[in-house]
Amino acid sequence: MFYPFLLVYIGKRNGLNVQKFALKISCVTLLFFMAMRSISIGVDTKFYSYAFKQLSAAAWKDVASMQVYAEAGARWTLKLEIGYRFYNKLVGCFCDSPQAIVIVNSCIIFFLLYRFIYKRSSNYMLSIWLYLTLGIFQTEMNVTRNAIAILLCYLAFQYIEKKQFWKYSLLICIAATFHKSVLVFIPLYFLLGRKICSAKRMLCIVAGSVICGIACIRFGDYIQAYFTMGTGRYLTAGNEKSESLLVGGFYIAIIIFIRFMMKKEERRNMFSNSSLGSWIFMLNLCCFGVNIGLKMAARVAALFGAYMIIFVPELINQIPDKKRRRWVIFLVAAGCGLQYVLRMMINNIGGTMPYRFFW
Repeated sequence: MFYPFLLVYIGKRNGLNVQKFALKISCVTLLFFMAMRSISIGVDTKFYSYAFKQLSAAAWKDVASMQVYAEAGARWTLKLEIGYRFYNKLVGCFCDSPQAIVIVNSCIIFFLLYRFIYKRSSNYMLSIWLYLTLGIFQTEMNVTRNAIAILLCYLAFQYIEKKQFWKYSLLICIAATFHKSVLVFIPLYFLLGRKICSAKRMLCIVAGSVICGIACIRFGDYIQAYFTMGTGRYLTAGNEKSESLLVGGFYIAIIIFIRFMMKKEERRNMFSNSSLGSWIFMLNLCCFGVNIGLKMAARVAALFGAYMIIFVPELINQIPDKKRRRWVIFLVAAGCGLQYVLRMMINNIGGTMPYRFFW
């Protein structure tokens, strides 16, 4: 990461804007490490690799309906969406090595990530730095299907601004063939296109989600009794780790710091000037709040968390004073870097460390 940052610095000294070029280098560098990892890197990588072996060897007529097992000799099956199944089969027509699906998945993720940052970010290098230090890069080594689906949905946000509901919905439906959880973005179209409510009302909504989360702990037995076939236990199970809540707390800390560094008149329109990002940030915090009592809420939060790499630079870019804006960028980047080091010391983010190449 040092090399593209150095390019940006040299470019600024010579009056050149090389952020786009540096973003490409950063994406290629991170793509290399995601694509060339061993299938033992990442808790879920081995499951997706074994699923690929089964799907690539199956007949086309069986791909949609066959049982896909997580491991050899295991009874645990993976519930893979139909689009992801046929996509695996297509990749298997060219190469049946388990590493093939890791490489192709990684290429798609970084192609979509590059397009997303290039189209929406006001600071490419800060976005890619947040992508790495907020743990999204390593998380996506595990949740491959989610990552592809979520990035497709983020690219669909352009149709909210153009008020093209059907194009937006079509792209969301395509994304849902990889992971159906993203279907929640279709009804959110009518929310994300509106102006964000006031900061005080946002705070009240988030506080309400926290109360709901606490209430779910108290009434967890009733929820379990209402849902059958283990669904109730899944919804109400407590988190083994408090990491998701700590991540939510750190997101809040970043926004509070940026708000603190703004002047009074800048704070007034801080969220309304970034309305889409503010809605997604609030929804993310609401999921973390409900997650206190409902385990599944942390999975829903993953749909919104990656947008922080766009939302944070967007807020910082509202600071008109260049010197103050640079200081905020430096301090946010340094804080995220420090948080990343501390997080890696207590948790290797989905079994991605120590790192090993596939060869």
